[in-house]
Amino acid sequence: LVDTGASVTTLSRAEADRIGLRYRGGARARAATANGIAEGWRVRLASVAVGSVTVRDVDAMVLDSDLGIVLLGMS
Repeated sequence: LVDTGASVTTLSRAEADRIGLRYRGGARARAATANGIAEGWRVRLASVAVGSVTVRDVDAMVLDSDLGIVLLGMS
């Protein structure tokens, strides 16, 4: 889901685990969301691709929650 109000691309622990992202080595962080404060890990994704567009070195956050979707933020 493209979320122009989100500062960074955000995914859940489950999605990070599914794609093999090693997020637990990232810096612990807190983020203000529409649902309150969320805790997680700051990470950098090697790339994010949507259709024919690929962006490299993308700042992202893995939330310590069961977010059901990936939010493509402004990062």
